[in-house]
Amino acid sequence: MRVSSSTRRSAEVWVTTELQIERLEAIALITLSRPRRLNALTSDFLDEIYEALDRLDRDRSCRVVVITGAGRGFCSGLDISQPDPLGQKASVVEVLQRQERTAAIASKLRALHQPVIAAVN
Repeated sequence: MRVSSSTRRSAEVWVTTELQIERLEAIALITLSRPRRLNALTSDFLDEIYEALDRLDRDRSCRVVVITGAGRGFCSGLDISQPDPLGQKASVVEVLQRQERTAAIASKLRALHQPVIAAVN
């Protein structure tokens, strides 16, 4: 994950390829930033989300996480424009691993020590 940080007016911002994480005191705002694809999930996008959640979970100064989507949609689900999104060319094991990783994001959110608020647009 390539992260850049900047501080302004007691806010810290981390920007990755497809995420923006803003910290204002004890609040973390995660913005899904693929508005042209309605924030649809790809494997790389999921990696970035997992890494951001891991980082925030380790940060005991963060007291709440808010997740929202850039643009007109919160998250439209799986990005089916990606190569073989439904696993038609993959083995059954690979397809199940993809499904488990995608579905596990809900468990990951529930396991965070902070409460999580979805600001659904």
